[in-house]
Amino acid sequence: MKLKLKDMYKPFLNLEEKRLVNIDMLVNFLQGMFKYSGHPDTFRPEFFERYLMTWGQASACEDKNRNWWACTSTLAGDIDPNGLGNMVIVAMPNLSVERYIDDPSIAHCWNNPTHSPTLYLGNTAELLSEIELSLDDLVIDSRQTNGLIARNEKVKTQLENYYKAKKEGRPYVMFAENLLEDIIEKNVEDVLQLDLSNKSSVHDFQFLINAHDSVLRWFLNWFGHGQQNSNKLAQQSVDEIKDSNSASLVLPTQMLEERKKFVEDFNRKTGGKMKVEFSDLWKNELDETMGEDVPDKHEKKEGDDDVEEHEDK
Repeated sequence: MKLKLKDMYKPFLNLEEKRLVNIDMLVNFLQGMFKYSGHPDTFRPEFFERYLMTWGQASACEDKNRNWWACTSTLAGDIDPNGLGNMVIVAMPNLSVERYIDDPSIAHCWNNPTHSPTLYLGNTAELLSEIELSLDDLVIDSRQTNGLIARNEKVKTQLENYYKAKKEGRPYVMFAENLLEDIIEKNVEDVLQLDLSNKSSVHDFQFLINAHDSVLRWFLNWFGHGQQNSNKLAQQSVDEIKDSNSASLVLPTQMLEERKKFVEDFNRKTGGKMKVEFSDLWKNELDETMGEDVPDKHEKKEGDDDVEEHEDK
């Protein structure tokens, strides 16, 4: 399903539309994990990262004009007899070609050590979308929606005019024939009222908001931003929270290692000086979580200026 831009501004999106919006939001978040530098102008890191997360693999591929592009790639399964490794099908601008992984005109990259897409994206987006759909229903149920039932066309028109005047803040006078007689004789009302609202359901709103926040925290915990501090238990020490936060850096660190292998291969084949590292936001998280535990062995202590440092052997 392809979501058009105009569809994103509808009053309420359906479940599949919400899922696509949430996947795009989560992918945009993860695209900020790594920072590339020294790459060719034609190589777009944002596309490269999106390909990696979506397909589990991507390539930098050289075209006939010696320009390098970020490309989607798919393993074809064939092994080159000359030792160039697996064949991949890469999609360059207006061109789909087959290249071997060790071919000089291609540098291949895996998303993670298991060579898989970022599958947690879909699962998280599904949960967020279900919760958001429930929130939509609660908002509608809690809205004042008294349905007025008119017994004839004249009363219907008067009610419509009344609500129009009410919306505009104007007084409105209704005319009713034989009003006194109807009151005395207690005739059946011409207007019946049906209450379609369910205001009691609004109590579940905060519960769903908390569930939505919890799902986002789970996602952030997987990808380097430990959120346990927001749910700190009384018996937890600061060191225990710090240790659990460090576990959230396992996947980002593995993903960075795969990208460093790609950059090394790319520079070897092109003579380039591309670099990849954590972005400043992820660096700050890494320093905050691990910095105090990893002292700089080259840092000089006070009074050591005139003393030559040697490592113990």
